[in-house]
Amino acid sequence: MFAKRMLSHMDATKLSDEALRVRLAVANEVNAEMGRQGRISGQRLAANSGVPYRTLMRCLSGDRPFSVDELAEIARALRVPIGHLVGTATRQYSDVLAAA
Repeated sequence: MFAKRMLSHMDATKLSDEALRVRLAVANEVNAEMGRQGRISGQRLAANSGVPYRTLMRCLSGDRPFSVDELAEIARALRVPIGHLVGTATRQYSDVLAAA
């Protein structure tokens, strides 16, 4: 949700539509998992994952993509497999494409 709001503020011309949608889908899935786990704050996730807070916020807003290392640390901190974060996001994105 937060990432969708930030989309209007991004320079989307620098990314392909597909890359941007995948980036936002992953950010939205991380946000959703934070909510499922009791509304974990960004500060708490940053502290538990070792990903700097500012970096985490930029990734969650869609301003920059998560690196594989960052996603691995976030998944560890959330106690979910990294494939859960990426797989759920890409499945949702694929469903949207199929419906279009």
